[in-house]
Formats: sequence, C-alpha cells, structure tokens
Amino acid sequence: IEEQFYLFWPLLLAVSWKIRPRFGWFAFGTGVASLGLALVLSFGIHAQSSFYFPLTRLWELIAGFVLLYLELPPRSDAAYQARAPWLPRSSLSADTVANVKGWLGFWLIVVSIALFTNKMPWPSPLTIAPVLGAALVISAGEKSWVNRNLFAHPSAVSIGLISYPLYLWHWPLLAYVRLVQPTNTSALLLFAAVALSFVLAYTTYRLVEYPVRSKPHGRGKRAVILFGVMTVVAALGAFVWQGRINPRLDTPKIRSAEEAIADWTYPGGGFAMDGAIRPWIIHGNPGDTVIFAGDSHMEQYWPRAELLVKLSGGTLPTTVFLTAGGCPMLPHTRRIDWKPCDKFYELALAQARGPNVRAVVLGSYWEQVFRRKILAREADESNRPLTVNDPAADSTFAEFSSDIAELVAAGKRVYVLLSIPISLNDEFDPSVWLPGRLNPINDTLIRPTVSRAEFVARVAPVLNRVRESALKGGAIVLDPVEYLCTASACPKADSAGNPLYMDSNHLRARVARERATFIDLVYKER
Repeated sequence: IEEQFYLFWPLLLAVSWKIRPRFGWFAFGTGVASLGLALVLSFGIHAQSSFYFPLTRLWELIAGFVLLYLELPPRSDAAYQARAPWLPRSSLSADTVANVKGWLGFWLIVVSIALFTNKMPWPSPLTIAPVLGAALVISAGEKSWVNRNLFAHPSAVSIGLISYPLYLWHWPLLAYVRLVQPTNTSALLLFAAVALSFVLAYTTYRLVEYPVRSKPHGRGKRAVILFGVMTVVAALGAFVWQGRINPRLDTPKIRSAEEAIADWTYPGGGFAMDGAIRPWIIHGNPGDTVIFAGDSHMEQYWPRAELLVKLSGGTLPTTVFLTAGGCPMLPHTRRIDWKPCDKFYELALAQARGPNVRAVVLGSYWEQVFRRKILAREADESNRPLTVNDPAADSTFAEFSSDIAELVAAGKRVYVLLSIPISLNDEFDPSVWLPGRLNPINDTLIRPTVSRAEFVARVAPVLNRVRESALKGGAIVLDPVEYLCTASACPKADSAGNPLYMDSNHLRARVARERATFIDLVYKER
C-alpha cells in the first residue's frame, strides 16, 4: 500500500497547493468516500480485499492532509470560512479546545492499543479510533496539556526523532526472528529484536539522517550521491536477478529446496470485491461442469486437473475451482479468527447446485481447524471453539452429510477428498533444508520419510468423522494417503532427493501434476 501512495501522493499534494482552497472540498469529499468504501467492504467477506485496496486506505492519508489544509494561514476570515465552512465556531477558549482535543485523541489512541487484536478486520469502523486520535492530538498543538507534558517530554521527543529509522529497522529484524524461529517464537528474542531496532535507529539518525538534514548547503551534491547509491543498489539487484551474482548458499540441495518452495501454479482464489467467490476455470466440454470446492488443500490439485482437461482436447468437462485459503468446507461454521470464511461454504454449495454441474469435489485441511481450535458454530456468538467430539460437531457433520445427499439426489456425483500426509513438526517443509548461520539443518527434519501409521492415527478422530459423513450422504471418498504413501511410510522427497512438498502441508505443483492420480477418478466416472 505504501509504495503506491509514495508514487502519487506527493504529486497530489503539489497540485492541491496550487489550486487551494477549492481542493479542500475535493480532498474532504474523497476522504469521506474512501472511508465509506472501507466501512462497506469491511463487513462480510470483503476484509482481505479491503485491506490491500488503496482506495479503502486513502482516507487515512487524507486525514493528515485535512489537518494541514485547516492550518493554512487564511487570507481573510471569509477565506477561512470558504475553506472549512463545515467546522462549528466555538465560544470556548483556544486552550480549552486544545485540551479537549488532546485528551480525547490521547484516549482514543490508548484504547486502540489496549483493545485491538490481530483478529479484528482492518479497515473497519474501529479503524476510525486511532486515526482520529492521532489527528486530534496533532491538531491540539502546543496549547494542549497532553502535548506539553506527555508528547513533548524529552523521552517521547527522542523516540519521535528516531521514529522513521525505527520504522525502517524494526520490520526486517522482526521478520528475521520469524525466520529463525517460525513457530513458538521466544518473547525474549522478540524483545531483543525490538531493542536492537532502537539502537540501530538511533545510530542511523545520528550518523546519517541528522547530518544530511542539518547541512544548510550541498543539496545538489546530496541528490547526486543519493542517485548514485540508488543506481548501484538497482544494478546489484539486477545482477542478482539475472544470475550474475550467486547467493551465499548455492548448492544443488538448496536450489532443489528453493525450486520446491516456488513450485505453486494455482492462479488465484478467494473472493471478488462484490463478495462472490472468484472462480478459476479450465475450459473443456461446456455442456458438463466439474466443481472443485475447498481451501488451499483443494488448490494444490489444480495442476493435475488442468493437465487432464488439456490432454483430453476439451472433451472432459469444464472444471471450475471455487477456493478460499483457510476456509473449511463444513456447513454452518465459521473461523473464529478469519471473518471472510463465514459464507464460503454456502456460496460454494450454491454453485454446486447448478444445472450443468455433473460432479462436485469437496476438500479441506480437515484436521487443522479442529487442532488449532479456530472453528465455531455459525450461530454461537460466544466463539466457543468446536471440538471434533463436541455435540455441536455432531450437528455439523450431520448437516454436511445432508448437503451431500441433496447433491447426490439431484443427480450429481460427489467426491470428498481427505488430507494428504502432514507432519506436526513441519517435516515436509523444504524450507527446513535451508541452513542459516543461526539455524543449522536439523537432520531429524530431513529424513526421507515419515510414518504412515503415525499420521493415520493422529488424524483419525477427524478424518473418520469426515469419511463417515461423506459415505452416509452417498459421496465417494478419495484418500490421498493410498496413493502418496507406501504400506509403512510417506516420502518427503523423490528418488533423486527433491522435495515433494512446497511447504509443510501442500504438494508442489509438479508432484500434484504427476502423482495426484486419484483426481483422474473424478473424470473417469461419467
């Protein structure tokens, strides 16, 4: 989002300066429209698109512009009225108004810090609180007690001075911590990364930012130096991209792991801005349709389906993938931590009931939502996690079976895909093959196979219920374990030592294309 704004925002400000005060109305109206769009799209299943859509984030920057605009020195009282006629005129003293704005803004920020969590959609109506709080604090100015005594305190000013280098440093350091400890990250290590970011930010400020900004002369020279440095960095990046500069870790095994990690060909998924599931279509016989519906564990079979339809010369049915990553294919449930999934199942089933649909394939990372305790019944406002043996789960699986029976009664073949072999400690993830200075390769993680019996026993409580519900409804159950594992073990690599998975729980595209032959059964039984 930031990069897009950096491209056009300075130009927009320059134009606004030339045509003020008329631009104030335009900016204010654009901000209101952007906020309104953000609020509309934040409800239901639009949150992810809304977060990455520049037009739903524009109002946050315009809030700052409005502050600047209102602080421009008016040429006359009439000009001031023309610039901000919507503002009420108060009989209160300037000090009182400043204190009210300062305290109100301060508490809006404090409440936002205390109450906001990573499970809350952004943007949403609550997004207004921190943005408005920051705007009020800035607008209050030096007459506000909060600003004079809290934000003007030397410690707060010191943080403000290094805020931009702190912003630049903290993100790569925290990201590096996640690379070193991808799961169960140590709180001490996170604290150390934040502390180090403060040290580096202060060093950057004293040695780079302050000397550059404080010199009264030499702007042209600084621009030339900056341009030269940027050119060198761009050239180095181009050389790396072209393969002229090899990375530090460059062995056949590491290259194999990197190729596996990048081997994912599914074109998309998720939801369109209007709330519908975004379909991805493999064009075949237009008179027949096969629907694959599920989460990313269904997406991994796209390469095999695409291969089969193309090899048939268009005689196999047109194939439609309806997917949303992380959304379980279970009725009347919702993910506690991910609101966009709420209506996914119902939307997918509505498509499956279409008149030209001959076969429906349902798949999901079934055991994961129960293991992570992130699934709840749709009507349960308490957000109580659903467990596989919960009486409420009985209703869920009964409804799942009933929905399958309805599709079968309508003359459609229904297939339910069980889970591929997955290990709890990320043994299938090729990234564990990549050594680091602080994270050497763990030999136990790169052993060639995992126990089939261990996997089957671990997922049995969930997959047995899925299997029973599917069979009761009249579906055909496809178990990838029967095709991907031997009698005793499930391999993580092929005979040449190349990874079979692209991460801890998804087949890489090449492997799905070549080995997921159970998908062929969907097309053979016509």
